[in-house]
This record gives sequence, C-alpha cells and structure tokens, in this order.
Amino acid sequence: MNGSVTLPRPLPVALDAMGGDYGAGVVVEGAVDASRKLGIPSILVGDEKEIRSHLIRLGAQSDKGVQVRHASQAISMDESPAKAIRLKPQASIGIAFELVRDGHACGVVSPGNTGAMMAAGLFISGTISGIARPAIASLVPRAGNLPPTILLDSGANIDCHAYQLVQFALMGSFYARSAIPCESPRVALLSNGTELAKGNDIIRSAAMILSEIDDLNFIGYVEGRDVVRNAADVVVCDGFIGNIVLKTIEGSAELVVDSIRGHVEKSWLGRFGMRLV
Repeated sequence: MNGSVTLPRPLPVALDAMGGDYGAGVVVEGAVDASRKLGIPSILVGDEKEIRSHLIRLGAQSDKGVQVRHASQAISMDESPAKAIRLKPQASIGIAFELVRDGHACGVVSPGNTGAMMAAGLFISGTISGIARPAIASLVPRAGNLPPTILLDSGANIDCHAYQLVQFALMGSFYARSAIPCESPRVALLSNGTELAKGNDIIRSAAMILSEIDDLNFIGYVEGRDVVRNAADVVVCDGFIGNIVLKTIEGSAELVVDSIRGHVEKSWLGRFGMRLV
C-alpha cells in the first residue's frame, strides 16, 4: 500500500441538447470543450442519433467524459412550461432533471425554455426541505472590478409572499458564499427607498422576518440603482420586478454602447480606433 487515495469521480452535469436557438451542435461542442479543457463530465440529453453525429464530427465519439441519454421529445420556447412537462414525459429537459433526481447527475444546464426548466425542477427533482419554490438568480455586473451582484428572483415567480422572499434571501446568501465568494454576504430587499417605512406590506413583512435571522447579514432596503453599485451582494425581489430590473440594465448597457459607437464613428480617427479594438 503506497498511501495514495483515489478520489471519487465527480457526477456529470446533465445538458439539455435540444432546447437552444442554435441547435444541438453548439451544446455538443460545449460539452466536448468542458470535458477536454476543464475535465467536467456531462450527459447530453436529446436525440441520440443527432448528438452522436456531432460527436463524430468533433472526433469525440470515444470521449469518456461525454455520455449520451436519448430523449425523443423536446420543449420549444413558445410552449406552456407546466403543460409541456406534463404532456411530454420524454422531453429532454424532463429527463435531464430525472437524472439529477435519481443521483446520476449533479445539476442541469439548458439553453432552452426557462419556464420549463423551473417547472421540471419543481415537479420532477423537487425543492429542498423548507423551500417552497425555486428562483432565478442572475449575476449583475458591478463597476470597479467588483464581483457581481446576485439578483433573485429575476423571473421565475411573478407574485411572491413575504416568506418566499425570505427563502430567496437565504438561498441567495448561501449561493453568494461560494459564487462571490464572501463569508458574510450583504443581503437586501429591493424597494422604492431605503427608509424602513418604504415598500409595500409584503416587503415590510419580509424585512421584519429577515431582521430576526441571526446568521444572515440583512442590511435593509436598496433601490434599483443600487443593484449595479457596491451596496449589497444579494438583492431580493419578486420575479416580476426582478425581470424588469434585469431587462432595464441590459437595455441601458446597449444604449451606452450604441451611443459611444455613434460618436466614435463620426470621425475617421474614431473609426480607425474602433477597428483596432
């Protein structure tokens, strides 16, 4: 015995190969790159014949880090998520979550229908004890080379009760500890002002509960402009508000880029500089 220890092989990630706008080929390429460059194993879920044709094209048909699980159905972007999960038991997203539920995969990645992802996660693999519903966490860039702000929920739950916002805050805090990472992430509720009297009844009720949780670094309220500032590490809101905030930030960023490009391209020197960039 030489005293060496054999570490267990990590569980693969289940990849929905059929849900994206650019076809299965792009997902297969990503899985192969993840295996070869990062050592991340995966299970590609979808039309087996199509997936294997892409693996052959990439010379990865024998790659042990990429497995294939056949799924005869797929869920499109315009389908009703909950209805599609019920009526399509062989959908690639559903089978991917079954792999997690049965202990064959550690997580699911899909470029497809976000609502179907949420529905499959809720109905197939389920939530952990004490959590009523999943939430979408978005990483919002901050200025000054700072780690991103974690914004949740950013679209999964349109209407939320106070206890659901509390659960989102706890999930966001735990996620921030590993994603940022940060030992004591600052958690805030998104409101229409920073004063305690601001917000609606749901926000104020959630704040009251959060302020009594000892091991949570709850700092109160932040405003929409604070999401991109160094005001909090985790910002909590319902999915209706969160999605509007996220899309507004995306639109503002596009406006800034387009404005800069428009001014720069007015002169030959600016156009030359743009080509260099």
